[in-house]
Amino acid sequence: MVAVSEIKKHWDFSDKVMSEISSLNPKLALSSDHRENKLSIVPLATILPRIITHNTATGDGSLLQSLDDQWQNLPLRCLPDDITQEKEVDLFWSKLLTFENLCGEKEFTVLAQFALDVLCIPYANADCERIFSKINLIKTKSRNRILTNTINNVVIASDSAKHLEKGCISFEPTRQMANKIVSNVLYATTSLQSNPSTSTRRDFELEEEDAFEFFIPD
Repeated sequence: MVAVSEIKKHWDFSDKVMSEISSLNPKLALSSDHRENKLSIVPLATILPRIITHNTATGDGSLLQSLDDQWQNLPLRCLPDDITQEKEVDLFWSKLLTFENLCGEKEFTVLAQFALDVLCIPYANADCERIFSKINLIKTKSRNRILTNTINNVVIASDSAKHLEKGCISFEPTRQMANKIVSNVLYATTSLQSNPSTSTRRDFELEEEDAFEFFIPD
């Protein structure tokens, strides 16, 4: 009971998005019977105007019309089993995004991309706060010159390592990766440091290559 009451405090169940987003469930999206209750996907699109808007080039709303047409046609198409039997919502729409018919045409790109964009909307700020905390651990006072691109790559690598069977322990970097782990790539430098002579830069690259040669696989 306590958990239910806390959920009610933090969730606005009167939000229209909450009632409309259930249509993106794979089972409902593929159901012809569900179309009797959710004939159009436009109500959800109008609630989230920044995700999909009218075609600004023509002003005729063709993009919104394409979205609704694809929604109407989805239950009528014969799709492969790996799509129709997919229960994970994000994987279902990801597979549908790349689906091609017998003519090699992608029929549901607008609808699938719209669904994936909607599913990316965070339901809480917990994930954002976790990323902020992780960034604070990466960019410390002693590493205050680290580049934003480097921070971004470290965060992505950290998240990707979670999906490895043995974590980062089993990961083997390539030679290309190793060659990028140098200070002039990872950190902001002064004009003198960022523009060394050609010979100095080449000598440094050769030293880096020799240093990684004995343990980096080809």
